[in-house]
Amino acid sequence: MITMKASEESTASAVHHSHRGPAWNPPARTIATRSSDPGRVRLLIRQVRDGLLTVIMALACGPGLLRAQTPAPSADAETPTVIEVPAADPKPDVATLEAQLAAIAADPDIDEATKTELQAQYAEAIEKLKLSKEHTKRADRYREAIQSAPEETERLDKQLASLPTAETAAQIPPGQTTEDLNKNLAEQRASLIELRGQLQAAEKLEARLKDRPAEIGARLPAASSELSGVESSLAGKDPGTAGSPADAAALVLLQAQREALAGEVEMLTQGRLSNSVRSNLAKTQRALLERQIDNCSAV
Repeated sequence: MITMKASEESTASAVHHSHRGPAWNPPARTIATRSSDPGRVRLLIRQVRDGLLTVIMALACGPGLLRAQTPAPSADAETPTVIEVPAADPKPDVATLEAQLAAIAADPDIDEATKTELQAQYAEAIEKLKLSKEHTKRADRYREAIQSAPEETERLDKQLASLPTAETAAQIPPGQTTEDLNKNLAEQRASLIELRGQLQAAEKLEARLKDRPAEIGARLPAASSELSGVESSLAGKDPGTAGSPADAAALVLLQAQREALAGEVEMLTQGRLSNSVRSNLAKTQRALLERQIDNCSAV
């Protein structure tokens, strides 16, 4: 569709009459009454004529004319080369990084200095991901302890209350023979060795839990700050734009550091929340073991 400009209205009447009979040329003085510039009038007439010719040719030839006006791409035109660089996984896993590490080691096109640097970055990223898994496991255990530790503490308290005192345990049941006493003594001595080992571990755990709140209070803000810094570094990076192996390795390492720090923050948070119930359980375990050792020693 061709739309005529508003300035072409002065010649629209002449175009309309051209379809009814011979062309009509208005006198020069009539044109002059509408425009004081003869050159402008001639320009308008030429524009209308060219527009009509275009419409007539388009109707006669069909859409092929319009298609012909669009030049086809030249066969000799140079096509830009697109280099695809594998994008780094937003959440890399150990198996994938180990495969990439092996591929780097086997690639003959990477010089030794670059290869050494890339291998160090991928190896560090793998260790960070393994550490992240450990943090996740500990956080899960702490979450479970929040639910299970109070129940286990109550059970051990009942067991402790049911044990005899050392004085009662030292009494020899009537009717026992010397052979029975010797057998019982050997069993108690074996139990005593095992119980003392368990008591030592329980005491270490109780002391550890006592110091843990201060450690968490110091480390948790620092880990959170480090995580924020890594996330800020990653915010401006698009995994799909890693333009070189060095860029990809640096991005993978940042992603692995984020996973490790996020896991540590969650582990510390759950450790702080569960510390109280775990401490109570450790105290009850120690008290029970001490009573059992006293009873065995009294025999």
